[in-house]
Amino acid sequence: MGCRTIVTFLALTLASGATAAAIPATLPPSRAKQNVTVIPSFNVSDFTASAIVLSHRDFYRFDVIFCKDHPPVHCEALGTTLSEELGSIPQTRCGDSSEVSFKWTRYQDGTSDLLIMREVVAAFTGEDRVITDEAVYTVPSNDTPRLGPGKLQHMVYAGPENFSVPALRFEVCRDETDD
Repeated sequence: MGCRTIVTFLALTLASGATAAAIPATLPPSRAKQNVTVIPSFNVSDFTASAIVLSHRDFYRFDVIFCKDHPPVHCEALGTTLSEELGSIPQTRCGDSSEVSFKWTRYQDGTSDLLIMREVVAAFTGEDRVITDEAVYTVPSNDTPRLGPGKLQHMVYAGPENFSVPALRFEVCRDETDD
């Protein structure tokens, strides 16, 4: 079923009121045109992250493999932190890849999310789609302890170095009104 077909079906269904209980009355336009599919997990290896003692900097480094037949993509970022913690990192491109990026978000409760994104370039005859693969790895607060004595205390990632992250493919149809 094509992306436009799904959007048309959804619009007709909403107009008929047949699924009023299942779908919110005010569905955002971007969500109304989005398909989500489960895809193979992203495999992360050699993950390391740490605040650098007395430098107000933190770093994140890892490799990610999307398919066993392809080489890993190297990701890394250097951030600024005034509290020797692993702070949030904005979306950052990985290595030489313009398609792969990651983002680290630290929450007030001490947990963090590692979001890995891959833009899938695809051309479809007669249809305009934006396809993105995404995986989110949630890091519990006990995997980011503070180490070192006194003023040398700094936060480090102490969780697994290698892990698989379930991934989803988001496919968004663009129509003429989105331009």
